[in-house]
Amino acid sequence: MPIYDAAAFRAASLSLLSCACSRPSIALAVVLLVLRLPLAQPWEAAIAGAFALLCAAGTARGIRMRAAAMLVSLVFGSAAWLVEVPVVHEGFQVVAPARESDAAHLREALPPHVHDQVLAMFDRAYPQAQRCDPAAAGCWRYRATTAAPLAWSADAAWRASPLSRSATGVSFETVGALRPGFLNEDFLNWFGSLNDMSRDSVPLVYLLRLPYQAVGGEICWRGAAFLPGEGDAQAAAAAGARCRAVTSVMVERTLVFARIGQRQELAVHLSMPASGARAGVLRMGVQFLTAAAALLLSVRWGLSAAGLVLPVAGAVLAALWLDPGLLTRVPILQGGNDGLFYEGAGRQIARDLLAGNVLEALRGGESVYFFQIGYRYLRAAERLLFGESHGLAIGILLLLPWAVFRLASVVVGPWVAAGICTLMLLGAPLKAFGLDFRYYADLTAAGWSEPAALLALVLAVAGYLRLLRSDPTDAKSIGSMAAVGAWLAAAALLRSNLLLGAAVIAAQLALVAARRRDGRGLLGLAAGLAPLGLPLAHNLAFAGIWVPFTTAASIAGQFRPAPPETWISAGLDLMRGAVDSPAIGAVAAQLPRWIGGWEQGALLAAALLVLVLPWRLPGTWRWLAAAALALHPPSMFFYDLNDLDRYGQFAWFMSFVLLLCMVAGFGRTRPGGAS
Repeated sequence: MPIYDAAAFRAASLSLLSCACSRPSIALAVVLLVLRLPLAQPWEAAIAGAFALLCAAGTARGIRMRAAAMLVSLVFGSAAWLVEVPVVHEGFQVVAPARESDAAHLREALPPHVHDQVLAMFDRAYPQAQRCDPAAAGCWRYRATTAAPLAWSADAAWRASPLSRSATGVSFETVGALRPGFLNEDFLNWFGSLNDMSRDSVPLVYLLRLPYQAVGGEICWRGAAFLPGEGDAQAAAAAGARCRAVTSVMVERTLVFARIGQRQELAVHLSMPASGARAGVLRMGVQFLTAAAALLLSVRWGLSAAGLVLPVAGAVLAALWLDPGLLTRVPILQGGNDGLFYEGAGRQIARDLLAGNVLEALRGGESVYFFQIGYRYLRAAERLLFGESHGLAIGILLLLPWAVFRLASVVVGPWVAAGICTLMLLGAPLKAFGLDFRYYADLTAAGWSEPAALLALVLAVAGYLRLLRSDPTDAKSIGSMAAVGAWLAAAALLRSNLLLGAAVIAAQLALVAARRRDGRGLLGLAAGLAPLGLPLAHNLAFAGIWVPFTTAASIAGQFRPAPPETWISAGLDLMRGAVDSPAIGAVAAQLPRWIGGWEQGALLAAALLVLVLPWRLPGTWRWLAAAALALHPPSMFFYDLNDLDRYGQFAWFMSFVLLLCMVAGFGRTRPGGAS
């Protein structure tokens, strides 16, 4: 039976519509048409990303060439679909029965004799007397560990499977290589030293249904296996790696493999007969050649493409140097950290959207926002577009050097900007300025929102600086102002501590537009900033509480060791001479966390001097200094327990932009932008 689903029809409709566009969207649409959503495999995401990059860097050819590209894609893309490729179905489930619902789900997922043996293995590996306290947050028994008989996989978002997902092959040496996105559900948020079960070794079962084309092939495994004709699972596990020929009996049954225990591992490799393997290679080749032909027919490039392609290519090389698995691995996120919440909430949002529960999807896992607002929805989009692969997060990371190049080229020109981009990729030279590529690669792997927030902030500042030196009579100001406003809103929604800095930049743009009497520009800026009102609407609609943004600022304890009242008390105590007061001690402990090294101290002093000195300085410098200083309060009041300075990096970046403008004299020659 040919592989042909609704996603292909949707992509075909998209590509037909884009054929009439004057932009190179036709080529990217063809890629999606040929590959089909979601782009779950790393090679699919890589092809789509590369083609999207080339599309954005080029310009569209004539309508006849785009029509030819459409014809090529329809003919050869259809041929790719008609190549019958053997499909295996994979199922997953966590074996940690914390509630009766978990036990019921396991009974439904597993054959009775397998179910009993798996539970016996679990009881031996995790004796009842040694299990953690179910009343303790972070314990695996704190809440239910399953939501259905089989775990949900985003790979099946647009490709239905009788188990968790479908694939064209099976080969993994560790559970981490299985692309185990199902382990990143929010209800599996286990952490703490008293927990007797680690997230790195979650007990699980792996179910496999083979196609008839697999008969005559071979399946090898390491770990516990329950196969037709096999006896006790412990004997199979103790024997180490084993292999068996695939028989017709195995095709008719569901094969079950298990990993139970802290030091146990699971590996499965399926070798298809030659005919099945050739079909997969043939379809992959047809898909790639079709997409490449469509791209070449519909897009052309010039030297200007290097400004986009080279920084991204450099980022790919830097990422491969830092961690070769970063671009393809689906990480098992650390328990107790924000990254696991964003991923878990994003998975639930994606499920709700697919089920038609739009209101629950909009709720986003919280009736009143506490965690960063936008990243959970970005994660949901990633699950729908890329399945279990982290293609969107990786794409954001790879675009960061290009965004920095784009911003710097506005101020100092392309050659110096290329040098700054190179220093960012090297990491250490610009670490003090919040532009360390390694740092953001680590945050991407941890699932945090800072890389996405920085990308939005950099693009907003780049557009902002372009507007300050633009012609006041520019008729396109409404679109440019809307774009800058939208990027500022996105940055604040991704990291709420950017809200004050975004407000400063928006205030200057509004003042400049008002002085130019540019009503269209003011309208565009307001439209771009409009999404900042959505959190208030969300909190009112779902909880009836007037919270304009999030409640994160109210967090206390070790996360906020020096709140504003402590700074006020410290100032009063210092005036009274009480230098040994607790408030002064708390502020003294917070200062090195806030300022860090001497480089950050110099940047802070420079921003303060530019803002307060009475000398006649360009207005742009003063506004940039104000924006940089507006980003400092979170570092003054809060403490990042992960010791990653996730609050201060944005302030140091804005100080770097200020320093760049001062060195280049930006703003001196355009008094119209110095407001």
